[in-house]
Amino acid sequence: FPTGIFDALLGKGYQKIVLKIKNKKILLVNTHLQTIVRDNIFSKFQHEQEHIQYKQIRQIIQDIKKSKLKTIICGDLNALPNSKTYKKLKDYGFKSVFNKYPVTRSPKNIYWKSTGYHKSKELRNGYCIDYILTNIKNFNAKSEVIKGEFKHKDHKLNFSDHYGIKSNLEF
Repeated sequence: FPTGIFDALLGKGYQKIVLKIKNKKILLVNTHLQTIVRDNIFSKFQHEQEHIQYKQIRQIIQDIKKSKLKTIICGDLNALPNSKTYKKLKDYGFKSVFNKYPVTRSPKNIYWKSTGYHKSKELRNGYCIDYILTNIKNFNAKSEVIKGEFKHKDHKLNFSDHYGIKSNLEF
């Protein structure tokens, strides 16, 4: 069952933590934004879902502006790299810690067909909707996709419908 309906009804939130590292404060924000469902019976709500997602990221950015701290944003943004949501983050100075966009959803993930992305030629082999972004200018990163699986009865299952991502950052 597509999660977009639950997202709209229940809402989403975010967590923020202020880290103090060597007398410098860094804001860490984790979020899970509105799901955007494409190419199925719920796709008629796509424009509204995109609007909700954009409003969510604007709210997070407003909160970041108030803090005036260098920030790391991570989580399931449910936004493609060419989306309005991702563009808003880039316009505010955020950059991915990955050299190229990692594939975090692919045909090997469970629930692949619930999103409708599998019908798109450009996205059929996978796409990125999970990110680690920062507005810190000078950093080195060693980042990777985590493809965690576990066995249940005779089946291999992923921990989630997305692959995880991790990064070691040096500032």
